[in-house]
Amino acid sequence: VLVGRRREGCRRSRSRGRPGPQTGGGCSGSRGGQRPDGLRHCFELNKALTRLGSADRIARFVAENVRSFDAVNVATACHLLAKMQSQARQWRGETQSRGQPCDERGDVRQAILALLARASVTVDSFKPQNVANLMWALA
Repeated sequence: VLVGRRREGCRRSRSRGRPGPQTGGGCSGSRGGQRPDGLRHCFELNKALTRLGSADRIARFVAENVRSFDAVNVATACHLLAKMQSQARQWRGETQSRGQPCDERGDVRQAILALLARASVTVDSFKPQNVANLMWALA
């Protein structure tokens, strides 16, 4: 239970699978379960991103939709791409030394560059959780 100001986010509560109060980012500002059209669109983009399941699919999705991404979508896409690339390297038994490109495939690299360009446009709306997710993805 949150005391004081209550903010509802886009993500579902992990404990019960229901929408719940969130702090630190997301599509805040919704009232009574209704989201303005722009926030609803960003919510749907984030839902789609989390269901794609592979770096290649995410890269294609980013190429098609990056212009309509908000700060949450940018951070989510970067985080998912980095996580999938890291897992793929672990499964293949590869290690990455600093200074080497983190991915060999151009489509994922282009997606990351497009996301960083979009991040520079949406930087004013980044909340602490978005910044943390983006920084983790870039580390």
